[in-house]
Amino acid sequence: MAAVPMISMETIISQLGPQALHELEQVEFDGPALLAVRDSTAPDRNNVLRQWLLSYNVFQGIDNPGRDAIVAAILQWADRRDPERDLTTVEAITEAHVELMGVCIEAYTGTSGKRRDFTSLASKALWLCYPASVPLYDSFTQCALWVLCKFLDTDPLPRAEPQYRQFVHIWKALYQRYENTLDEIPLGNYPYRVRIFDIILWLVGKPRYDWEHQVG
Repeated sequence: MAAVPMISMETIISQLGPQALHELEQVEFDGPALLAVRDSTAPDRNNVLRQWLLSYNVFQGIDNPGRDAIVAAILQWADRRDPERDLTTVEAITEAHVELMGVCIEAYTGTSGKRRDFTSLASKALWLCYPASVPLYDSFTQCALWVLCKFLDTDPLPRAEPQYRQFVHIWKALYQRYENTLDEIPLGNYPYRVRIFDIILWLVGKPRYDWEHQVG
């Protein structure tokens, strides 16, 4: 029987890193969204953030009043936050995520009378606030992490832990373990290496056999 070839995480990063960078370089609307969150005087910031979140399909099933309330709440939180807040640990990231998700839930409940889970939405909004350190929660990325942690000797947190905390725990463990390999990917003008790892995992977790040039 022929030996089964082993694919290392280093190989995955090296092979998919350039494509991940290409994907991110096509996403021109990240810049205006980052500015909208960072600068309270940015033009049309509510609509810019709304369109950016729409592009990630996190508003499905939410009507326009609910979307507007959530966007306004995110921007209010962003304006009050400490831009120098240290979000380098699992604890710090998940604490900030809990805060921002609570704001989103409260805003949505105020317009709809309902509660909803905003794990994915809050992670994306939090990345806009701290783009150098926050991982984006996504079902494809989560799927990749579920598989990889079983083969890469990474201990998960107990199931009772919040979903995003479990996700960040595995994400950061792998990111730190393979940081040297990630550092070898030339970024050009793209400033956020954490997003390269996000997209590599997204590509691994996509439920397709081919690679399409899109991020969703």
